[in-house]
Amino acid sequence: MATIVLTVEIQFDPRDRDRMMELLRPMEAASRAEPGCLRYQVYEAMFEPGRVLVHQHWASEEALAEHTRQPHLRAFQAASEGLRLGAITRTLHRIIDEKVVI
Repeated sequence: MATIVLTVEIQFDPRDRDRMMELLRPMEAASRAEPGCLRYQVYEAMFEPGRVLVHQHWASEEALAEHTRQPHLRAFQAASEGLRLGAITRTLHRIIDEKVVI
């Protein structure tokens, strides 16, 4: 089964940075604890205030689908509605070859 990679780019008003980080930290921790989560990392753009990337690796499409039903994701979505959000872009990939080559 191929690993599924989801990258979510969230743009928001830089004035909401502290609140966005408060919302993302518990979301990151809870997502990492999910059985199908292989990697879940939040990146803050160094030279573009108000932009984060959430980079996720999931064991399968089913694991990602299960993630979308989790209460912590729904809580994050509801709480972030109070922020001044810009574009949110989701990009989904499948790793085609997972052999380690040195």
